[in-house]
Amino acid sequence: MDILSWVKHPGPNPMNPTVDTVLTFLLFGWMIGLCYLMYMRDIAELKEFAMYFIATSFAIPVIKSLSRRLGALLITKENAKKPRNLRKFGDQAWQLGIHITTTAIEYVIFLRHPVNLLVTHKGEGGVWEPVDQKANSDPLLNTLYMLQIAVWSYTALSHRFHEARHKDYFIMYLHHIVTIALVGISYTNGAMRVGLVVMFLHDSSDIVGDLLKMFNYLGLDEKSGLYITEMFFIGNLISWAYTRLYQFPLAVIYEMTFNDVMPHFRLQENPASMMSLSVCHVMLVVLLFMNAWWFFLFLRIGYRIIFSSEDPHAAGREEYEGDSSNSEDEENDVSQKKDKKM
Repeated sequence: MDILSWVKHPGPNPMNPTVDTVLTFLLFGWMIGLCYLMYMRDIAELKEFAMYFIATSFAIPVIKSLSRRLGALLITKENAKKPRNLRKFGDQAWQLGIHITTTAIEYVIFLRHPVNLLVTHKGEGGVWEPVDQKANSDPLLNTLYMLQIAVWSYTALSHRFHEARHKDYFIMYLHHIVTIALVGISYTNGAMRVGLVVMFLHDSSDIVGDLLKMFNYLGLDEKSGLYITEMFFIGNLISWAYTRLYQFPLAVIYEMTFNDVMPHFRLQENPASMMSLSVCHVMLVVLLFMNAWWFFLFLRIGYRIIFSSEDPHAAGREEYEGDSSNSEDEENDVSQKKDKKM
């Protein structure tokens, strides 16, 4: 892969260059810090992370290419008139692939080591019960963490330097950084049980959202007579509200805030770990607010469709994508002209 051609946005986002620069420094800071911790703990962990990172960079273009071929067989004639629909279908397909993969791995781990979402950290199998990576954890759990850190690191870099910039560019960028930080903190501090719960709640709900976007790009909605997009829109609202706005704050944040999980970790007598868990607490709350913000965005789209009789594609594009579609088409036109000249 040619890195120079892959990088479409070398400079910061002109909408707010300062914020973009700060977030980029945070991203590289977290990535470098995690790589250093992996190296100090066990160089095998760093090698596994590097392997998954490289594998992700090669898997993504393959999945996108195959998905676009599949989408070409399913897309409606109306949506096929706009090439960006198939392009975005392929872009979303690799997200769906990773979310299905990680959700399946997380479900297998849950079957092996059940987690009771209703008990406090004092109960056996509780969410906040620490896990000793070297002695007691399932090897599959360690593999899941290395895979998640690698995938989210690549995703964040792709979001910053490669992908088209949507209206929620900054909040999505912050989301990627917070996710990398949370996964890294929970892994290095033995809080892998709660990390598993957080990952499962978010990855599983993302599957519905991915399918919603993909069916929307194919045009399988009211106009096609299938109403698949509308059904997944409702399903996405339900799954998002239940997993991210109910289970996540109740099983994770409430336990940490009101049941005081900190003494359980003070047994390690590690001030650095305690500070990391405090940072983790703040980031979990930030993640909750981002979940609420996206849910409000979904409601806005639904409101415009129902009460304004607006086309679903137009409503979604206006609320979520903004001017990215036009700018993306312009970029592709420029690249195509360059290819012809060469």
